Amino acid sequence: MTTLVRSISTRPASAAQSELSRVFNSLFDSATPIAGPLVQPSRSFAPAIDIVEHDDEYVLSADLPGLSEADVKIEILDDVMTISGERKLEREELGKGYRRLERASGRFTRQLNLPKGVDSSAIRASFANGVLDVHVPKPAQAKPQLVEISAAN
Repeated sequence: MTTLVRSISTRPASAAQSELSRVFNSLFDSATPIAGPLVQPSRSFAPAIDIVEHDDEYVLSADLPGLSEADVKIEILDDVMTISGERKLEREELGKGYRRLERASGRFTRQLNLPKGVDSSAIRASFANGVLDVHVPKPAQAKPQLVEISAAN
Protein backbone atom coordinates (compact mmCIF):
# COMPACT_ATOMS: atom_id res chain seq x y z
CA MET A 1 0.00 0.00 0.00
CA THR A 2 1.30 3.45 -0.88
CA THR A 3 0.78 6.42 1.38
CA LEU A 4 1.08 9.92 0.02
CA VAL A 5 2.34 12.51 2.45
CA ARG A 6 2.73 16.20 1.71
CA SER A 7 6.32 17.20 2.32
CA ILE A 8 6.87 19.93 4.83
CA SER A 9 9.96 22.07 4.55
CA THR A 10 12.13 22.12 7.63
CA ARG A 11 13.55 25.52 6.69
CA PRO A 12 11.83 28.40 8.41
CA ALA A 13 10.30 30.75 5.86
CA SER A 14 10.24 34.46 6.38
CA ALA A 15 6.89 36.10 7.06
CA ALA A 16 6.97 37.74 3.63
CA GLN A 17 7.63 34.39 1.91
CA SER A 18 4.81 32.75 3.84
CA GLU A 19 2.36 35.50 2.99
CA LEU A 20 3.36 35.51 -0.68
CA SER A 21 2.91 31.74 -0.88
CA ARG A 22 -0.48 31.97 0.82
CA VAL A 23 -1.70 34.67 -1.58
CA PHE A 24 -0.36 32.86 -4.65
CA ASN A 25 -1.93 29.55 -3.62
CA SER A 26 -5.26 31.22 -2.82
CA LEU A 27 -5.51 32.56 -6.38
CA PHE A 28 -5.84 29.05 -7.72
CA ASP A 29 -7.71 27.22 -4.99
CA SER A 30 -11.05 25.63 -5.88
CA ALA A 31 -13.16 28.22 -4.08
CA THR A 32 -11.92 31.19 -6.06
CA PRO A 33 -13.84 32.05 -9.24
CA ILE A 34 -10.99 34.30 -10.41
CA ALA A 35 -9.12 31.13 -11.38
CA GLY A 36 -11.43 30.97 -14.37
CA PRO A 37 -13.39 28.20 -16.03
CA LEU A 38 -10.63 25.62 -15.60
CA VAL A 39 -11.28 25.37 -11.86
CA GLN A 40 -14.77 24.47 -10.70
CA PRO A 41 -15.87 25.43 -7.17
CA SER A 42 -15.94 22.26 -5.09
CA ARG A 43 -16.02 23.40 -1.49
CA SER A 44 -18.48 21.33 0.41
CA PHE A 45 -19.99 22.24 3.73
CA ALA A 46 -19.25 20.10 6.76
CA PRO A 47 -20.36 21.56 10.09
CA ALA A 48 -17.86 21.79 12.94
CA ILE A 49 -18.97 19.67 15.90
CA ASP A 50 -17.96 19.74 19.56
CA ILE A 51 -18.85 16.94 21.97
CA VAL A 52 -18.72 17.70 25.68
CA GLU A 53 -19.10 15.04 28.37
CA HIS A 54 -21.05 15.91 31.53
CA ASP A 55 -21.87 13.70 34.52
CA ASP A 56 -25.17 12.45 33.11
CA GLU A 57 -25.07 13.30 29.40
CA TYR A 58 -23.06 14.14 26.30
CA VAL A 59 -23.81 17.44 24.58
CA LEU A 60 -23.06 17.69 20.87
CA SER A 61 -22.93 21.22 19.44
CA ALA A 62 -22.83 21.77 15.69
CA ASP A 63 -22.24 25.13 14.01
CA LEU A 64 -24.85 25.56 11.29
CA PRO A 65 -24.83 29.25 10.36
CA GLY A 66 -27.52 30.36 7.97
CA LEU A 67 -29.67 27.27 8.59
CA SER A 68 -32.85 26.80 10.60
CA GLU A 69 -34.16 23.76 12.44
CA ALA A 70 -36.28 22.96 9.35
CA ASP A 71 -33.06 22.59 7.28
CA VAL A 72 -31.59 19.89 9.55
CA LYS A 73 -32.59 16.26 10.12
CA ILE A 74 -31.44 13.95 12.94
CA GLU A 75 -31.92 10.19 12.57
CA ILE A 76 -30.87 7.34 14.86
CA LEU A 77 -30.51 3.78 13.59
CA ASP A 78 -28.51 0.94 15.16
CA ASP A 79 -26.65 3.17 17.66
CA VAL A 80 -25.60 5.60 14.89
CA MET A 81 -26.85 9.18 14.95
CA THR A 82 -26.93 10.89 11.55
CA ILE A 83 -27.19 14.65 11.26
CA SER A 84 -27.90 15.85 7.73
CA GLY A 85 -29.11 18.87 5.85
CA GLU A 86 -28.25 21.34 3.16
CA ARG A 87 -26.80 24.81 3.18
CA LYS A 88 -27.72 26.65 0.01
CA LEU A 89 -25.34 29.07 -1.67
CA GLU A 90 -26.76 32.52 -2.25
CA ARG A 91 -25.03 33.98 -5.28
CA GLU A 92 -25.02 37.57 -6.30
CA GLU A 93 -24.13 38.41 -9.87
CA LEU A 94 -21.63 41.25 -10.15
CA GLY A 95 -21.09 43.19 -13.33
CA LYS A 96 -17.44 44.11 -12.89
CA GLY A 97 -14.61 43.50 -10.52
CA TYR A 98 -13.37 40.54 -8.66
CA ARG A 99 -15.02 38.43 -6.03
CA ARG A 100 -14.14 35.45 -3.92
CA LEU A 101 -16.42 32.74 -2.56
CA GLU A 102 -15.13 31.26 0.69
CA ARG A 103 -18.37 30.20 2.36
CA ALA A 104 -18.98 26.56 1.63
CA SER A 105 -22.39 25.19 0.73
CA GLY A 106 -24.09 21.97 -0.21
CA ARG A 107 -25.54 18.87 1.37
CA PHE A 108 -23.87 17.52 4.48
CA THR A 109 -24.06 14.37 6.56
CA ARG A 110 -22.28 13.68 9.83
CA GLN A 111 -22.55 10.30 11.55
CA LEU A 112 -21.62 9.59 15.14
CA ASN A 113 -21.60 6.27 16.95
CA LEU A 114 -23.63 6.39 20.14
CA PRO A 115 -22.50 4.51 23.24
CA LYS A 116 -24.11 1.09 23.66
CA GLY A 117 -27.26 1.21 25.75
CA VAL A 118 -28.27 4.82 25.01
CA ASP A 119 -32.04 5.33 25.19
CA SER A 120 -32.60 7.00 21.82
CA SER A 121 -36.09 8.16 22.84
CA ALA A 122 -34.49 10.33 25.57
CA ILE A 123 -32.25 12.24 23.13
CA ARG A 124 -33.35 15.86 22.75
CA ALA A 125 -32.21 18.60 20.41
CA SER A 126 -32.53 22.38 20.24
CA PHE A 127 -31.54 24.97 17.66
CA ALA A 128 -30.71 28.61 18.41
CA ASN A 129 -28.55 31.27 16.74
CA GLY A 130 -27.17 28.87 14.14
CA VAL A 131 -26.08 26.25 16.69
CA LEU A 132 -27.63 22.80 16.98
CA ASP A 133 -27.35 21.28 20.47
CA VAL A 134 -28.09 17.57 20.88
CA HIS A 135 -28.31 16.16 24.41
CA VAL A 136 -27.55 12.45 24.60
CA PRO A 137 -28.13 10.89 28.05
CA LYS A 138 -25.44 8.50 29.19
CA PRO A 139 -26.53 4.86 29.30
CA ALA A 140 -27.34 3.39 32.68
CA GLN A 141 -24.28 1.75 34.12
CA ALA A 142 -24.46 -1.97 34.64
CA LYS A 143 -24.67 -2.66 38.34
CA PRO A 144 -23.41 -5.88 39.85
CA GLN A 145 -26.16 -8.17 40.94
CA LEU A 146 -25.68 -9.86 44.29
CA VAL A 147 -26.40 -13.58 44.16
CA GLU A 148 -27.35 -15.10 47.47
CA ILE A 149 -25.62 -18.36 48.30
CA SER A 150 -27.64 -20.90 50.20
CA ALA A 151 -26.14 -23.64 52.28
CA ALA A 152 -26.28 -27.14 50.78
CA ASN A 153 -28.17 -29.67 52.93
